[in-house]
Amino acid sequence: MIVRFLLLIVFLFLSQPGTGAGREQDKTSSAANGQVMDTRATDTGPTSPEIPLDSINERLAGLPKKLIDLDLELTAVMPGAKIRKQLDEITDKLDELTWQVTIEKTDPALNYQRLAATVFRVNHTRTTLARMREQVQNVLALLAGERQDWSEEQSRIAAWEKRAEKDPGLRMVLDSKKEWLATCKQALGKINGHLQDVLALSHRIDQLDLRAYRLDRDLDRLALDLKNVKIQQTSPSLLSSRFFQPLSTEDLFQKIRHNAAKGFRAQLDFFLGHLKAVLSAMFSLVLLSLAISASRPMVSPASSWHGFSSRPLATSLVLLLSLYILHTLFVPARGLPAEVADMIYIVIILALLRLSKILVRRWWYRHFLIPLALILISSFLLQIIDFPSALRHLYIFLVCLIGLTANAGYLLRHGSRLVSWHKWSLGGTSLLCLVIVGAELTGFSSIALYLFRSFLYNILAGMVFWILYLLSAGLLDLVLSRLPVRFLQRNRPVIIGHCRLPLRFFFLFLFGMFSLVVWQVHPTLMEAISSITSLELRLGGLILTPGYLIRIIAVVWLSLMTSKMLQALLLQEVLPRYGAEIGVQLSITRLVHYAVLVIGFLILLRILGLELTKLAILGGALGVGIGFGLQAIVNNFASGLILLFERPLKVGDMIEVGEEMGEVKRLGLRATVVRTFDNAEIVIPNSDLITGPVTNWTLANRSARVKVPVGVAYGTDIAQVLRILLDCAKNNPLVLSTPPPKALFLAFGPSSLDFELRVWISEFTDRREALSTLNQEIAAEFASAGIEIPFPQSDLHLRSLDPSIAGILSDQGRNDAK
Repeated sequence: MIVRFLLLIVFLFLSQPGTGAGREQDKTSSAANGQVMDTRATDTGPTSPEIPLDSINERLAGLPKKLIDLDLELTAVMPGAKIRKQLDEITDKLDELTWQVTIEKTDPALNYQRLAATVFRVNHTRTTLARMREQVQNVLALLAGERQDWSEEQSRIAAWEKRAEKDPGLRMVLDSKKEWLATCKQALGKINGHLQDVLALSHRIDQLDLRAYRLDRDLDRLALDLKNVKIQQTSPSLLSSRFFQPLSTEDLFQKIRHNAAKGFRAQLDFFLGHLKAVLSAMFSLVLLSLAISASRPMVSPASSWHGFSSRPLATSLVLLLSLYILHTLFVPARGLPAEVADMIYIVIILALLRLSKILVRRWWYRHFLIPLALILISSFLLQIIDFPSALRHLYIFLVCLIGLTANAGYLLRHGSRLVSWHKWSLGGTSLLCLVIVGAELTGFSSIALYLFRSFLYNILAGMVFWILYLLSAGLLDLVLSRLPVRFLQRNRPVIIGHCRLPLRFFFLFLFGMFSLVVWQVHPTLMEAISSITSLELRLGGLILTPGYLIRIIAVVWLSLMTSKMLQALLLQEVLPRYGAEIGVQLSITRLVHYAVLVIGFLILLRILGLELTKLAILGGALGVGIGFGLQAIVNNFASGLILLFERPLKVGDMIEVGEEMGEVKRLGLRATVVRTFDNAEIVIPNSDLITGPVTNWTLANRSARVKVPVGVAYGTDIAQVLRILLDCAKNNPLVLSTPPPKALFLAFGPSSLDFELRVWISEFTDRREALSTLNQEIAAEFASAGIEIPFPQSDLHLRSLDPSIAGILSDQGRNDAK
């Protein structure tokens, strides 16, 4: 039996396809089958007998159509005359930039702004070349794929030609399609021709990019040299005689006149060369001024837009010119000549002086604007005229020396009355003036010029951005006041108040980025913004950047503002139309508030990089936390939801919890706030309101019953008492006629006949007042009717007493009886 069992096992083992010779045989057959299948799938086998003649005929018939599709595809994607024209323009641009860089290498008056404009143009050229290279690479990849495909078709036809020598049927098929056999050669010829053109374009792009890269490296070295010059002694000391030697030349005034004429001529040439753009800008200025002037009757004198509408030309100048200057800082290649830019700065300063009452509210602050504006205007005029270097540095020295003296004197006279930030501002300005004076005295004129120019540009930028902030707030006020939406007009001050903070942050951020450009930390605003927002702060595995934090703050602020707007809209416009009770309205708005916060939280999680599908992990962690100590919080949260949906309590209800009674002021998800009659606010956890007994005096309505107990002396007319009680109730204005008041004779008390007056009032909170007025009226009516309200009477029984005291009391009683 055992032998038979072993033989059966051996037989089954040898019969498996993966063992011994069977495995090798299966491998061989599988390989053969795979080869046949692969040959059928690709049709590339040179001697494959498996391809039927009809398939070969069909494939040959499809080659002309495939060639037509190739022509259309190559026509659509091949770079044509447009890209060659662009390359010609880039070549001319690089020639111009090469000459400009050569001039800047030898220009002693080169400044960082001009160099930054050149750097931007070079970088823009390299970016354009990179896009063109990517386009050419895509075309090359397409041509390579098509070339391989058509090469395979040609190899396949060659294999069929070889087979046709032994297969008459295949020879007949090939002879019938003889004119189409050359299709592959035509396709490959076209592809190779296009490939040669594209490779030539790619080579030209690489050559131009190499030139641009060389210019970029030269500019980097030039920028480094320009920064190194600032910390070197570049002129004689102001105290030396060599400094004043250029000022004693006879042709000094003639040179000044020549430079002034040259500067103003450059401005005139620019305006004449861009006459169309200048005229369109003036036309836009006139239209904007008329629109601002027309908006004046639309706002009240208290509006923040009224001051701008009273000065339309100055407002238009500041708005248009400031936006244009910002645009040139974002795109320095489109910047203006230095003389034109300085003249625009002067016009902006004059417009700011016109808007000084809006720019600075306090009158004594405005006294600082006039000398500051004069310094700014004279500094820009000196740059336009291109004063000789010695005169320019002498002017900087005198201005800073006067400013240092004035600041020191002002601090000594009025320092005790200034707030801290005024002191810090004046102190910082004095320190900067002291450094500039020291640099001029020691011959470090490049440092002095750099600090002086940067500080002046920074002051002008601060005023411009502040007026732009005020202009934005005023424009928002104008728009909200003119929109035909009652909700926006009613809440206009609140909306403007909420928008002021993000507007301040936005313009403060722009001012900071502009300062980085002015102090030559970054060449353009775009690069400054990009570098600041990409700074990384690593906290473990979390990487935080300023841009990241700004997005988080923006989501939180937008969520809160959206929630407040929706709540106000529901409470003021939507829910009152349907006659909903105030408690229902507050419950609905509270749910909307939580819904908006949940949506904002989910968006915030997405910004933080947390996949929403991973919230299950957070749910698990929350479950563990609940198990270890968050039961009370979750219990209160669930109870808060029950209170909001089931509404056994609502805001404004009078409830009694334990020994405390008060009005419900706020229903939260964790706790409910109840204000007692003593003006004390009690915070009650929601779970106590759900699980414990709570008396709600105003759940269904706010009417309440008041009971007035009254006792009269025995022997009083009962009908008269009942009538007086009912008359007092009917004459009281707080008592409702429905349900009618009732006067009841309840019992024969120990010392009085006990009555009770029961009345209904419309407001529960008037219970004490109604009880007081009814008691006063009943007392007055009983007194006029001669009805006595007795004192409580009681009998005293003495069971044990001293005999002497008992005798005295007995004698006194007999005497009283006589």
